[in-house]
Parts: sequence; C-alpha cells; structure tokens
Amino acid sequence: MEKYNNELIPPPFGLLNNGAICYFNSFLQTLCGCSAFTKKVLENSEYMSKTRTGIAIYQYVCMYTSNPISTNIATATINILRALVIDLRERRPSIRFGNGQESAHEVFILLLDMMEPQEESSPEGNIISSIKSPITKLFLHKCEWNTYCMQCKKSISKKIDYGVIFDMHHIDFIQGGNGDSQNSQEYNHNSPIGFSNLIKNHISQLEGYNCPSCNTDSVCRIYSLKRIPEIVFCSFNIYYQYGRKIRYFPPYLEFETGNDEGKYFFKLIGQIEHSGSLNGGHYWAKGLRQDEKVYDLNDMGFAPSAFQSTPHTYMVIYHIQ
Repeated sequence: MEKYNNELIPPPFGLLNNGAICYFNSFLQTLCGCSAFTKKVLENSEYMSKTRTGIAIYQYVCMYTSNPISTNIATATINILRALVIDLRERRPSIRFGNGQESAHEVFILLLDMMEPQEESSPEGNIISSIKSPITKLFLHKCEWNTYCMQCKKSISKKIDYGVIFDMHHIDFIQGGNGDSQNSQEYNHNSPIGFSNLIKNHISQLEGYNCPSCNTDSVCRIYSLKRIPEIVFCSFNIYYQYGRKIRYFPPYLEFETGNDEGKYFFKLIGQIEHSGSLNGGHYWAKGLRQDEKVYDLNDMGFAPSAFQSTPHTYMVIYHIQ
C-alpha cells in the first residue's frame, strides 16, 4: 500500500477552461493530490508512453512535480482531453465523449481505461488488465454481491465485482440517515466509523425479483468489500432527488486490516462540487496541497478554503495514511 506522501503534493495552481471543461479541471485537481498516483506515474514512464492518454497524463504529472511548477500547466487539461478523445475514437468508437460538459465521474473511468495499453486487454474483458495496471489498481476495489432470500434464509447467488468509485447512493435509504435515531457510531453513518462501515457492507432491496425457491419478493442484495485500494473515491447521489441536501462525510476513514497491522486510516484529500443539473452547470474542487492547507480550486482561480459538506458535494477522495 502506497501511503500518502506530502513531498509529492504540489502547491495550488490553476487550469485553463477554454469551454465546458470545468468537470475535467476539477477532477485533475483532485488527482494531483493523490501522492500514490503521482509516484506510480513517475515510476512507470515506459508504461505511460504506450497510449496518447498515458503520455499526456505523464506530462501533466511532470509539470506539477517540477520545481517551480511548469508555466505550461494551465493548458494541461486541454492536452489531456485531446489525447483522450483521440484514443476513445480509435479504441471505443461507440462512446461519445468530449462534445460538451461531461461528468467528473465519467472522465475518471475513461481516463483509467485509456491509460491502459490496448495490447494488454484480455478476452475476459478489461478487469485482468486493470488488476495488472500499476495505475488503475491504486483505485480498484473488489467486492462480493450476495443475492439472499430473507424468507428462505439462504443465498441464491454470489458475484465478484470490481470498481474504481464507491457509489454512496444507498445512504439516502438508510433509516436514521439524519443521525437522529441511531446513537451507535458503528451504525450511524454520520461518524467516521459508520461511514466506513457503509463502504464495507450494506444491504439493498432487490426489486422485481422473486426467490426461485419460495417465490416471495423478500430478496435483497448484500454487498461486502473484499479489497480496499490506496485511494478511495466516493460519489453521492445529488441529481436524482427532489431538492439537494447536505450529506455528511468524515475527515478520515478507518478499516480493520484483519492482520497484525491493526487498522488502515485514510485521510480526506479532495472534494468535487457541482452546481446545476446533469445537463449543465459548473464543477470546482477543494484540495489538500503541499502546505497541508485546503484550497478552493476553481479553473484558473485558487484560494484558501476548508473541506465542508454542501448540497453540491458530488465526490470526496481519501488516501491511505
């Protein structure tokens, strides 16, 4: 596990927005706050040189780790976006991307995909290449989905799945979600322990499916985390609801290791905000920088700030300490 290293974190800088690319700027601002990512990119220049996207990302990392920061960094987003669009057209022609404002969530997944060399793809899909990737595996978590019948008290099926973003949408459906009816920190998601536990395990109702044995609809899906990566991206459901609301997120995460190492602790290093709707709006970021201070990072502008939950909080990012 590559732990957080402040020496690899840059001072604050701005990124040029020449159109509707604030979503990309905000994501790149949080990415450079991930020291494990920076370290792996610098250590794997040959791997990064195998794709246009990889080359552009490598150049971006070199610019913000130079002392002083390269004066060309303001246009880094434009160069990376250009490389990403070309790679997608050649390798994923069915994906339409880059014609307007996209989402920070989507660009994260596409960037990781296009940084992986095409020749390393496998017949089983891109999971094998992602596990082998020195970059993607920094974000890749492994989980088990257990389809379970509450009536029969038995498992119907189990599936192993992988992902790079923890969708925290289930928080909205938890009883006591406002923290006023559950006093135990272990189960109240408005605490670091409770929030961490909801990343590790949760249960959701499976609609439109009946148990093949008892034919009841008492079927749920039980999620269990099997592998935690160095960098944890969590996203909130801010679009599909009547009126946005403030959701709690903790200053740190903690997980039992299951061995003599005790616990893993993750520090909060980034936050992505979005005002507007799925069809438009504006993205900006908050990020921890070299001086251990938090800054608002809004395209070319930056100013001292603090991590704080707002109705616009779209994603939060944690790094293992």
